[in-house]
Amino acid sequence: MDILIFKDNFLPPIHKRINHKGEIIDLENFQFSIMYETEENRIEEQSKMILKNKKLAQRLIKKKLAKESDNWISKYLHPTI
Repeated sequence: MDILIFKDNFLPPIHKRINHKGEIIDLENFQFSIMYETEENRIEEQSKMILKNKKLAQRLIKKKLAKESDNWISKYLHPTI
């Protein structure tokens, strides 16, 4: 079973899986900070982060762990820079 954990209204939520043995497995989570050395590097890393988060948001919707109409996920589907 895949789950999202919203801890103390903290975003992004934590994405986990409980497998058939009852073990908890970490799954891909939203990236919310980047480190960079130059402005060009910042732009590149930020673009990668936005794409990664958008794909994860779409995956969570497909898993029915979120709805496209949910306010919290819209910032990952339609990011503003």
